[in-house]
Amino acid sequence: MQGDMLGLRPEVPESLKVLRIESPEGLNERTAWENACGKCGTERVAYVASYAAGYLYVLAAPVSDLPPASWCPFASVLPSGTLEGTVAYGFGTAARQTVLVIPADGDPKLFTGPPSGVARAVEKYGVSIQTLDGEHSGTVTPWVVQSLAEEQFVRAVGGLIVRRAVGIMAASLAVVTVCGVVSAGVGLLASASTEAATKRALAVVSDARTLATNDIAAQLGRFDDVDRSVLQLGGDLLSFKVTKGGPATWRASFPKTVTADAIEAMGGRSDTVHADGGVYAVSR
Repeated sequence: MQGDMLGLRPEVPESLKVLRIESPEGLNERTAWENACGKCGTERVAYVASYAAGYLYVLAAPVSDLPPASWCPFASVLPSGTLEGTVAYGFGTAARQTVLVIPADGDPKLFTGPPSGVARAVEKYGVSIQTLDGEHSGTVTPWVVQSLAEEQFVRAVGGLIVRRAVGIMAASLAVVTVCGVVSAGVGLLASASTEAATKRALAVVSDARTLATNDIAAQLGRFDDVDRSVLQLGGDLLSFKVTKGGPATWRASFPKTVTADAIEAMGGRSDTVHADGGVYAVSR
């Protein structure tokens, strides 16, 4: 099974949401992410999106609710291309089942509960429930996680899309140079490389238009390391700044469960305390 090869288990989080969003421009990751944040009530969301017949179809859940090293089996059956009729897919156990109903024309719905109760709720759609076992279509579609800092990077770059799959180390880092975008390490997936987009990208991480190419590569790698460490601790990276000839500086927000030792281990120090007991931290 592909999921086993990737070290991921099929799981449906209890807080899973499903959305259908009108999208004349086709598959738009930013639109998917923004709507996922709104539906889940947090910007720290994991989502999967597809496009069919003028609409985005999005599965989303708060990152904090995701079982470790998991993927959502409903991701493999999201509509793409054309819709040929109403379908219903089920995943779960003998005691608890979740069913995703995708109407031919209308918003998708999720039903969760004892299998008998879920089956009664789905009867009105006039379709049989197709049971998923995590191997449906042979394709594992990992969650995409994008933090607020990454979204700000996306807005500045325009053509560059920063995305991360939960449980999987991404295969490449896009190193931005004054000439374009080249592949070399971990974290960024690049799609456009105009000089204007490049300069906007560099402006996000600093006055970086004055940096040498090797400095840019190092600082973007550092951005990815810091952002990944912050996410692993359940925090949010609020800012990341670079100056020529100096170290990168950053500021992040962490929940109150994160210890000073954990922050120190990732190269930071506790700064101030939130009203709710959480901690703001800065680079050392």
